[in-house]
Amino acid sequence: MILCQESKTAVVCSGEDTLLIEKATFSVQNHIGSFCGRQTESIFGKCSYDSDLVTKKVEQHCNDHRMCIVTASEMFFGADPCPKENKALNIYYKCNGSGTGTKILVGFIVVFIIIALICFLAWVFYAYKNPTTPSGLWLIKYGRFWKSSIYKEDTAESGI
Repeated sequence: MILCQESKTAVVCSGEDTLLIEKATFSVQNHIGSFCGRQTESIFGKCSYDSDLVTKKVEQHCNDHRMCIVTASEMFFGADPCPKENKALNIYYKCNGSGTGTKILVGFIVVFIIIALICFLAWVFYAYKNPTTPSGLWLIKYGRFWKSSIYKEDTAESGI
């Protein structure tokens, strides 16, 4: 994310994910294509705030939050090492998923499948033990679906 000097923006993660700042720089040496002004080489050389300090400040402000407001300014980062130069704040971050929502969903599905399986097995046991009930009759009529074709009924008439 690129933010021009004296600008403010929200850094946001979706859902329950939280921010993890990987690196942040605030310098004149902005990326090509940045809209923060021309890329220049300052009279001070590579004009920038200390990268570790910038990263630490943004980390303290944003890490482990779902959203944070960042301002690319002297007020946020301290004394400007190269005044009157257009600078850009570059923030490299990722969103860490806590996975809470996914874990709950997976847990619910597993519990649902286990309960459904237990109910099915209980029904089969009931139908097997009570063959005159509608469940038992259904099991007798349709419950032989697992029977292999090698167990075909003997249809030959006996010679008795």
